[in-house]
Amino acid sequence: MTATTPPLTTELAEAAHGYLTQTRANARSGMPTRREGSSLDVMLGKLAASGHRAPVLPTAADLEHWKADPTSLADEQHTRSCAGGLIEVQIEPGRTAAVPCPRCTASRREITLRERLSAAGIAARYLEVEWAGLDLALDPFPRLQRATANIAQIIAGNDSLVLTGPPGSGKTQVAVLAAKAALAANFSALVVNLGRLALDVRESYQGGGAGITERQALELLIRPDLLILDDLGAGETDTAAVERRLLYLALEDRQNARKPCIVTTNLDAAELARHLGARNLGRLQPLEIVGMHHGRNFRVSEEKSRW
Repeated sequence: MTATTPPLTTELAEAAHGYLTQTRANARSGMPTRREGSSLDVMLGKLAASGHRAPVLPTAADLEHWKADPTSLADEQHTRSCAGGLIEVQIEPGRTAAVPCPRCTASRREITLRERLSAAGIAARYLEVEWAGLDLALDPFPRLQRATANIAQIIAGNDSLVLTGPPGSGKTQVAVLAAKAALAANFSALVVNLGRLALDVRESYQGGGAGITERQALELLIRPDLLILDDLGAGETDTAAVERRLLYLALEDRQNARKPCIVTTNLDAAELARHLGARNLGRLQPLEIVGMHHGRNFRVSEEKSRW
């Protein structure tokens, strides 16, 4: 004999409809409205009396678990519980509250971080870069990973870094990860190719509104808490004078403001010293030069070409 569920009474249907209407109104306003504590007791009591199974609301413990790990809020549970970015949680028997959905909050935070990464000059192909994408068994990646975990101390201490090594050795990836750590810690960061910036400045010499002025370029280089000069020394010969002037003035102002830099370059230490000059090297102090000579080329893909 198959058990059947008794029909839903008009009174109970109206109560359920009112409950849903309030939840949706809360979601639209973004300011949850507290309902009388007895209303849920009454509704659940009528559900029990009618033989219907009451919907099970997430508990405060569930909420804390989801806050700690938003990915643990599975798709099915998220679809069932989240209404416009809010989740109705049973705080204690008979009392509920509409709270921000941890999964939606994490998603918005990720979108905001990606926007900040793009605004910081990080190329699209580096937006998804994480330490797991590098071979942490290779020196000096473990050391650099530990250092970026303390990015606030590095910025406060004005500790600059130069990463030298051949193309594909992971210099830019490490620099980008440092920038991401700075942004996550609420500092500002900028990744810039000085050669390209010098070309933009040279464009302004020709008039017609193209390019940017030297003053604008300097403001761009001085403003961020952490400046990353990517691929230093790879600029065009005819822009070398502009590069050196920008570098000298920017490093002087940054040194006075105690703002560190990270430099990536294919030049070795001796070539870098000649390229920067003694005065610019002095303006990068305190400075650590780290060689990336592990023999791995991260630009070589293991995937086969489709051609």
